[in-house]
Amino acid sequence: MELFDFAFISNYDDRFFNLAELADKESWDFSDSQKKICAILKNYVQYTFKKLYDDKQIAYTADNRSACFNTGLTTPYYEDIYALFTEHHGLKSGKDCQPFYLLGFMKESDHKLAQHFSGANLPKRANYFQKSEELVLNPLYEITSNVEHIIKDNINRFPPFFQSLNTPAQNSLLLGAIGIAKKRAFANYNIAVPQYYNGKIQLLLPLYLSHSENPDLALALEQHEKCYIARTCLTMKMAYNNARLITKPQSTWLKP
Repeated sequence: MELFDFAFISNYDDRFFNLAELADKESWDFSDSQKKICAILKNYVQYTFKKLYDDKQIAYTADNRSACFNTGLTTPYYEDIYALFTEHHGLKSGKDCQPFYLLGFMKESDHKLAQHFSGANLPKRANYFQKSEELVLNPLYEITSNVEHIIKDNINRFPPFFQSLNTPAQNSLLLGAIGIAKKRAFANYNIAVPQYYNGKIQLLLPLYLSHSENPDLALALEQHEKCYIARTCLTMKMAYNNARLITKPQSTWLKP
């Protein structure tokens, strides 16, 4: 279930600007954005809702006229923030027949929220992992990479200069970048940043292909038995959006 199929959201942009103001301070737009649109926040809320809906963690009142979910965000004073919905009376036929209407995002102590939900019946935040070990790189595991698959399936994600190289040069440059990423990760396992993608926890490593101080791509590692396998790479925006679902990345290299 998508958020927009579940609820009608009026004044869409304003709703998210208000949520950004309510939540603990955080960058919700990428640095190359021409104007503030809270792109990261919108992506975060939409995918958080989808996960909670799939996990049956949306709370409803006894009469099913109101609903809410835990956004996973908090105020600067660590109050949980919830999305509150009420019955949508402007129902339309077809794709626009959302059953609910978004009343707004509000903190736990908000009286409007308390009129419908309180204490014991407030829903929990989304949970993306079963074991905390999934979030940390195991230095005892080997990392293998399918370089051909990474390049062929994701060539449009690579920088233009990389795309202009011949195949041997591409392979050599990528293998070198992966080798350095492995060494950095094993020297400091905090380099690896967890992300949630396609129902699984993966770990991200920075790939430096150019002479920039910032990585060009993120290598995604998926655990199999007692090793990690890399079959894909992500743009930095994709990586940040996926990682932000779990928590605000505290990495020195993965930033908005």
